[in-house]
Amino acid sequence: MAQDRFVNPYTFVQVPRDEPDGWRQAPFGHGRLGADRFSGVICVELTARSPLLLRNVYDGEPGFPRRRLPGFEEPVPFLPGSSLAGTVRAVHETLAGGCLRVFDADFRPGYRDSVQAGQKQRWMLALVEAVDADGKPVRMRRCPQEPVWVESQALQAALGGEAGAVRTGARVTVLDRGERTLDRWQQSDADRVRAGGDWVVHPTDARTRKGVRRGPDGRRDLPGRYFCATGQLEETVRKLEFGGGVWEAFLDAVDGTRDMQVFRQRPGRERDDSAPEWVEVRHPGSDALLAHRMAGRRRLYPGQTVWVRCELSDPGRPSATLPASQSSALGADGAGHVAVQRIVIHELALAVVWRHAGGDTTAGERVPPHARPCTDPAALCPSCRVFGSADTDGGGRRGRADQRGYRGHVRFGDGVPQAAYPTRTEYLPPLSAPRPGAGQTYLVRSGSREGTTATAASEPPLREWGSQADPAGAPRLLRGRKHYWLTRRPAHRPYFRARALDSRVFPDVVYAKARPGEEDNKLLGEGESVAEGARFTARVTFENLGLAELGGVLCALEPGLLLHDLGDGGGDPTGEPARYGWAVGGGRPLGFGAVTAEVTLAALDDAASRYLGAQTPTPDVAEAVRAFRASVPRATKGAKGEGLRDVWKRQLTKVLRLDWAPPDRVWYPPADEIAAMDRPLDPMALKASFAFWKESAGQWMKNGGTAYRQLPSAAAPDPSMKVVPDKGGFSGRGGGTGRRAGPRGSR
Repeated sequence: MAQDRFVNPYTFVQVPRDEPDGWRQAPFGHGRLGADRFSGVICVELTARSPLLLRNVYDGEPGFPRRRLPGFEEPVPFLPGSSLAGTVRAVHETLAGGCLRVFDADFRPGYRDSVQAGQKQRWMLALVEAVDADGKPVRMRRCPQEPVWVESQALQAALGGEAGAVRTGARVTVLDRGERTLDRWQQSDADRVRAGGDWVVHPTDARTRKGVRRGPDGRRDLPGRYFCATGQLEETVRKLEFGGGVWEAFLDAVDGTRDMQVFRQRPGRERDDSAPEWVEVRHPGSDALLAHRMAGRRRLYPGQTVWVRCELSDPGRPSATLPASQSSALGADGAGHVAVQRIVIHELALAVVWRHAGGDTTAGERVPPHARPCTDPAALCPSCRVFGSADTDGGGRRGRADQRGYRGHVRFGDGVPQAAYPTRTEYLPPLSAPRPGAGQTYLVRSGSREGTTATAASEPPLREWGSQADPAGAPRLLRGRKHYWLTRRPAHRPYFRARALDSRVFPDVVYAKARPGEEDNKLLGEGESVAEGARFTARVTFENLGLAELGGVLCALEPGLLLHDLGDGGGDPTGEPARYGWAVGGGRPLGFGAVTAEVTLAALDDAASRYLGAQTPTPDVAEAVRAFRASVPRATKGAKGEGLRDVWKRQLTKVLRLDWAPPDRVWYPPADEIAAMDRPLDPMALKASFAFWKESAGQWMKNGGTAYRQLPSAAAPDPSMKVVPDKGGFSGRGGGTGRRAGPRGSR
């Protein structure tokens, strides 16, 4: 494949749009071992076809989990049964057409607003006075006058000369509004700003500000300027009402911020948002400390400043009063009370250039209804009948939590290593949370929209949920279940090629220019891996499964049992026969985690052999697989899309096949072309490409716009897309003539 092409690390397997007859049924239960049902043990031998990376599986264990096991003198790396269970269940859901068990049906993406002069002209700053238990504000004080943008140096001087004193909610007095520039008031004179008073300061992220600016003489560059919005508080504390969907739209918007991406990357024990987190604001050029701001979270905090668009709910209604002890507001009357009046919030934002929600349609409305998670234990999908189900909504009768779960029939033991495998420290590039708002990859392909743009500047880019690419009343569906391409030649994957040059190539070379504290640095990670070739043995215990259900579990463990007969029968470019597998652990986009399995039925009983001493039942692996295949109905005539058997043949024979996608091309959209295997790799080409996402968004512009480009289908004969180099890219064009890392060996 040409080096100007890349293969996105993930693809999607379609969820059948039509619900097969009898798809949801009551499970058999656990009370007795039924006729023609089986219990037993499956022995699974796992072979790592690429290095395995596990981290943060258990609290207090950030590296590969280790345990003291019989036959080993010291604790050794092992594969936790819980990790195997989650992965195998996901494969089973794909093979059997199970529900989308781990799925946020209420998700709706947020998108960054475009920069326009005069933004937030009808908005005002406000100070959060109180919040409820969920962090939703219940009282605020507005700054009803137009804000004044004060330069950070003037604020620092007024607040004692230290940048650390410039903080969200800091109090100052601005003596006059300064000059009118860029359709706003700006004040740069430190003599016109005083510490204390009834003005609040609102610092925001400086990453998008200019690091340098042209000097007055036109020849000398000066440091870029940084301004904070300030507003004068009114005395009245306002109780809040929210317009329909306003708070939910704010949560959707803040969910997509870098603050939340960094927050979600932390281990669970560190994801505590009960108190505000203070983030340094640094100059984009000099790295000097400018201010501290509260990080964006799915809640607000007392003392936090925000932008609001609001109106009085009843201007003629007299104000109520609130004891001053319940408010941080100034201006209490002689009786110790503060005036309170109700306002309606129509919009809420943390910055002038903020984010907007993608349309009105949630993720749950973008999947076939039958694919949504099972909630009724008397009507379960094929996967929930075998692996179990839990209704996590928590809403029961009269507000009580009802237990509507079902215990599964399968138990996974740990993967025990066959040797004391050593581990290696991995220094990983930024790996952020999934972004389903990227319509180019997450929404179903629209052939008529490929290569087109929105029709007007007022219309959002076609990549967005709720754009013109969503037909009225029929929004584009989500593509399906996410899978990462599997490879068995790790030396060909870009991550491992770069690592061979320098084990710390990503923190020390590719992202070395990121300043300490910047988001890219926060998303850099470390982990421990076990090399390819490692073997693990696990025991899977099952009870009370029908023959077809047992066959489904066997196929999920060893997909080749089902897919070998459906594939093209050819080998890969190395001449090895086709292998099918799945991925376990982390780092899958980079090429970690690919395993293959060999299964044997180590024990098998039915009711007669278990309780009456009768002869052991005769079904073998092949018979169980045939029963599973026969249990899946063929697509009916007139169906809306492909049936499950079509998905097996057209998609899964590619997605679960190792090295079907060329391993040297599999990488997130790169900043430049990735060198072919016979040429030296420039690791800087592996930096994330912002140009790709911008140039494929389908946005209208006067010059013709950016054509909408979509991820190829999992069934496509060519999974690649064209590289879009970042402007001002690399002279090497991926051929290795740019900066390279010198080999320093493993660390």
